[in-house]
Amino acid sequence: MKEISIIKGIVSCIIPAFNTERYIYDCLTSVKKQNYKDIELIIVDDGSTDRTMDEIRRFCNENKDRFYCIKVKQHKTNKGLCASINSALRLVKGEYTMWFDSDDLLAEDNIAKKVGYLKRYPDIKCVMAEADSFDEKGPRECRLGNRPIVGNQFDSFLFGYCDMSAGLNLVYTNTLLQVLPENGLRTDIKEQNWYMISLLASQVKIGHLEEVLYHYRIRSDSDSHRNSLANGKQYRFFWDSVDRQRFHAIEDSGIDYVYKNRLFELQSMNSIIDRITTIDDEQIKYQHEYVERVTNLFLKRTEIGIYLNNRKVYLWGSSNKQRQIAKILKTKVDIAGYVNSSDEELGADVISGKRIDYKEMYILITLQYHDQIIDFLKAAGFVNHKDYYYPKADLYFDVKRHKYVNMN
Repeated sequence: MKEISIIKGIVSCIIPAFNTERYIYDCLTSVKKQNYKDIELIIVDDGSTDRTMDEIRRFCNENKDRFYCIKVKQHKTNKGLCASINSALRLVKGEYTMWFDSDDLLAEDNIAKKVGYLKRYPDIKCVMAEADSFDEKGPRECRLGNRPIVGNQFDSFLFGYCDMSAGLNLVYTNTLLQVLPENGLRTDIKEQNWYMISLLASQVKIGHLEEVLYHYRIRSDSDSHRNSLANGKQYRFFWDSVDRQRFHAIEDSGIDYVYKNRLFELQSMNSIIDRITTIDDEQIKYQHEYVERVTNLFLKRTEIGIYLNNRKVYLWGSSNKQRQIAKILKTKVDIAGYVNSSDEELGADVISGKRIDYKEMYILITLQYHDQIIDFLKAAGFVNHKDYYYPKADLYFDVKRHKYVNMN
């Protein structure tokens, strides 16, 4: 999107709203209570069918003198979050922009601390803080934004190694507009925060404020709560959405061609791992072609078949999920058992990792990152890979060959 003529010192707060009549007045009140005064309030009602628009009007009538200005846009029909943010971005005039959900709350010093941070560190163009959570019963343990960026910040956001959420961020407006495609956010994606922050991370340095400045509401009546993922078939379509999200973020990012190709390869492997870890018995029974395709892709990408040569194949961990994965892989590869990171023997098919002898022939498959795996392999003298930081371990470890085979 094109740069705009901004008004120095003004923070544009974008609030998309859809059927949040019970919460939006409190959300807007938390903006009103900010100890930072120069705020442009931009509210987009996305075709609400309840009294959300009435609550917006009530708040605006009562507080029109509090803000630098208030702008309200109303969609006649529900167009989705991305379309709502696009509508808001066309109205923005502030030097800084932040966006957040209409059922959440800002801490009173949210904006002041973020603006102060960006002024202190001129090389940083976007800052993220942290969030706690609550529901109708009170505080919850869920915390957002406290998982730090690991390694390359674009990879870290793109593949979900660190947290992101609406309300955590504040960015220079023209920086945000520069990283977005010409027509704004793509409207065929669902996780607009993920997409926006990934694009920012591809081009600018993102800072981190280790303070809780946002209060995230967990609603029992929200779509994500009512329709939470429960079975493999639901996950299959969820991963389709995630694949599209990541593909667009890579495609629209400001990174070079070679790096994009590496990330497309990494995304391909992540997609396979995501899918194979969420296949269930119902899919095995009724979705044969899908299960077969994912299994074959996994074996092809990891090249396990090439290195078999009578080696014993073990999975790291013996959880129910790992046993389910073994059930899938056993149709193609003989799974000898499971490796446990502790000293204990946990059954006939579960051995202690400390009993693996590098002189013997093993292939160890790990689909999830655990510090214990790295610690064990370091203690065994097998690790010399300083750049390894991917929480999803896109690798297998061939002890006979005495090295990692890294699938990145």
